[in-house]
Amino acid sequence: MSPLMPQSDLHHELDQLMEAAGDAVFRLDPAGRIVHASLRALRRFGQGRPLDGIALSTLGVDADQPQIEDAIAAAGAADQALISVRLQEPGGAPWFELRISRFTGPGGGAELLAVGRDI
Repeated sequence: MSPLMPQSDLHHELDQLMEAAGDAVFRLDPAGRIVHASLRALRRFGQGRPLDGIALSTLGVDADQPQIEDAIAAAGAADQALISVRLQEPGGAPWFELRISRFTGPGGGAELLAVGRDI
């Protein structure tokens, strides 16, 4: 936590950045489980249910799930990974460029940020 900003303000700023960053943005724990999803990601992939706690890879089509898992592992080890995968939503499975980066979360622990751009 920043000594200059209360944690609630950090969460609010991070939420705002997530909304501006891409078509679908996810904060992940180091194992690839969703900690928080942007509102746009929830609308596209949540289908009325929360996404917190599920593995990001499960949003991918079956054939792309291993690639998502490998990218999560690579980002955790090397700071960043970039892949193109199909993510499942109610109307189909559009292609997304998914950039996964390691960062220090608001609580001070390691997290991953997955920024998806519909391509």
